[in-house]
Amino acid sequence: MPKRLSLKHKIILVTLIILSGVLVIAVGIILPSIKYIDGIKHEIEQTEAQLEEQYQKIRLLKKSISELDTIKQETQKFKTASITKGEELRVIQGLEQLAPKHGVQQSLGVSYGDGVYSFSFQASGNFYKLIEYIHDLETLPYYINISSMNWSGGGENASVKFTGKIHSS
Repeated sequence: MPKRLSLKHKIILVTLIILSGVLVIAVGIILPSIKYIDGIKHEIEQTEAQLEEQYQKIRLLKKSISELDTIKQETQKFKTASITKGEELRVIQGLEQLAPKHGVQQSLGVSYGDGVYSFSFQASGNFYKLIEYIHDLETLPYYINISSMNWSGGGENASVKFTGKIHSS
């Protein structure tokens, strides 16, 4: 007959069985669950970062779309500042009409290269009328880039020579 265990041994044995059961449950179920939850937490953080990045991109896109009309208006200004194809003759005629309007003599030369029209101006007449003539050139709806200007004479016998460039589009 087997020997009976004392109550003390039975309690220790049951406690060891319960502890080993808890240990098996902890190692077999709880630890993998903690690792799984930690992996899900990491994925959530990555998804959150991606969503934040997408949100910032959408916000910038909405801002760009809202500014699109303003940009279109601003670019229209640049289109009017240059000569479009087919308008060259109108521009040249406009420049030729400036001289008689101000009572000055004008010689105008035109050349084209690399998307830029180069105009060489030689005008002579009354100094103050030449100033008005230059002022009207500045108020034209397109930009004439003048790099240098040479004045000579004065009073009734003044003359000015310069080269202006107008971009074409």
